Formats: sequence, C-alpha cells, structure tokens
Amino acid sequence: MGARRDINSINSVVIHCAATPNGRAYSAEQIDQWHKERNFQRDMSISPGYSPLQHIGYHFVIELDGTLKRGRPLEEVGAHAYGHNQASIGICMVGTDQFALAQWHTLLKLIQGLEAHLDMMLSLYGHNQLSSKICPGFDVPAWVKRKFRPLDKHLLEEVFNGLV
Repeated sequence: MGARRDINSINSVVIHCAATPNGRAYSAEQIDQWHKERNFQRDMSISPGYSPLQHIGYHFVIELDGTLKRGRPLEEVGAHAYGHNQASIGICMVGTDQFALAQWHTLLKLIQGLEAHLDMMLSLYGHNQLSSKICPGFDVPAWVKRKFRPLDKHLLEEVFNGLV
C-alpha cells in the first residue's frame, strides 16, 4: 500500500519505459492492471479524486500520442524503483527504446513543470542507473547532456494515425 510523504522530501525523477512494443499504443489503465496483477496497491485516501488508477506504481505515464496520465499523487510514495521510491517521482513512457516526438516533448515539459512546482532542480535518473534493468531503453544522462534531445535511434519514426 502506498504511503504518504512530504513533497519536500522529493529530490529526483526516475524515468521508466513500459517495456511494450515500440509504436504500439498502451494506456495507463493497462499498466494499472499489470500492477494490480503484481499486487501493487495505492492508498486512495491520500488524495481522493486525483486519479482513478488504484494500483499503478508510477506518478505519471506518457502514452504513445504524448498524452500525460496521472497515476499516484506526488504526496504518495511510488512503487517503481526499489530503494529509491521515498524521494523520487516515477515517470513511465509507453514503449521500450523508441518514443514518439510527442512523448519526448511531454517528458521534458513534465520535468520542467515538476521543477517549477517543487521550486528546485531535480536529479534525473533512468531506472537502469538504479538497478539491473534495461528500462527506459535510453541513456538518461546522455539525453540530459544533449540538452534533452533524443538520439535518432530512440526517436520513433513510424507515423501512426496522423498523431506524430
């Protein structure tokens, strides 16, 4: 069950991928179902009405078309990076190692918005920096060093339904 935290304890963002096929649309609701199957549980009393997702471990999900979905509120400890949840925000991008331009744009805007809301610079990590995972399928420090421009090999080239 998720636990309440003081948002002043947050100092970092951990970026994840959903480990879904690149270019295929999956929803935050589907990820919520996968987390239910893994026995994740949110404490819905922490921020009633914030999000209907009852099991998701992430604070945010960025869907294939760039839509941002809320998972856990910032006041609730995430369930996304064992040993690092208390002080971090979990963001999941649908896909594995290639993401639509809209997703990259949403990711950057979200991080900028979180830093403004928390009035601090956040440390950015890929899940793969904190555990032996391939997630998020790209090198977060390299992305930051490139001034938040993804490498071509991580940019989804496929046009789907005219959304990209």
